[in-house]
Amino acid sequence: MRGGWIMLFAVMMACSLNGQETASKDTAAPEAAKSPSDSVNSPAKLSRTMDAEYSLFSNSLVYLNRQPGSDDSFVSLFHQFRCRSQITIPDRIRITGNFIHDLGIQYFFDSISRFQPDENTLDTRLEITMGKYFCFSLVSVATTRLFNSYDYSKDGAGHLTRTPATSFMTPFLWIFSTGIGFTVPGTGKLNIGISSGKFTWIRNRGVFDGNDIPGFYGVPGKKRFVFEYGLSIHLFVDQDLLDRIHWNCDLLVFKNFGKPVDMTIKNLVTFRISKFVKTSIQTRLDYEKDADRCLQVENLVSVGCCFTLLRRAP
Repeated sequence: MRGGWIMLFAVMMACSLNGQETASKDTAAPEAAKSPSDSVNSPAKLSRTMDAEYSLFSNSLVYLNRQPGSDDSFVSLFHQFRCRSQITIPDRIRITGNFIHDLGIQYFFDSISRFQPDENTLDTRLEITMGKYFCFSLVSVATTRLFNSYDYSKDGAGHLTRTPATSFMTPFLWIFSTGIGFTVPGTGKLNIGISSGKFTWIRNRGVFDGNDIPGFYGVPGKKRFVFEYGLSIHLFVDQDLLDRIHWNCDLLVFKNFGKPVDMTIKNLVTFRISKFVKTSIQTRLDYEKDADRCLQVENLVSVGCCFTLLRRAP
């Protein structure tokens, strides 16, 4: 009797193991074995993109047999580094960081050299989707230069003198805002800062020495920084118009309650001649009453080399 029970238990175990093996080979089994991430209700996946580009331009302006008092001859070298990264949760959140480094070196044959332009901008934004074209946005734009800049003039004896104009973190400008963002189809993004702040910091107090000025970029002579509160508008365009033409436009307007509007426009149009050669037309407009009562306009036309350092897609 005992041997019969043992025999029956062995047969049942064999049938059970055989049934499990058959189920594992069944075509319906893999569907049940799929991970939850493959289902329709799975959470959105995180994606990241990154690209970096370096450009180098040079030009010169040389006069021969010119009358005294004419503009001086010079040579210049200009380079630009751009790096952009983006982290996205589709249809939910987008975090974008854009760093731009512009540096130009101008050498005049009377032994004067200067760094112009010299600007480093870090643009960071967080966008939370509210619809197809609208989003809630947090935007931060920080700008400073790297090298010292001087104003040159001649004293009564005809000697050339210089006084500090700007330097590293002098000034340091930081504008941050919270508001509503709107995507303009086929163009770019427009952010309206309902609540915005502007922080200006003067690191080098030497800009007040030898300059008979009550303040520097809105910072009084006895202070190192000033904080302003107001409204802002930020328009950012980064589009390929054709296969070889790229348009980049950055408009930033800040309005402090009780003060005039501060405005900065950077417009850059590049035309790629070949894979490594491109030409660019860059226009910059600045208006800040605390720095200069006039609208400052700067134009730069260049031809040079361009290299794609990194391009990583999701």
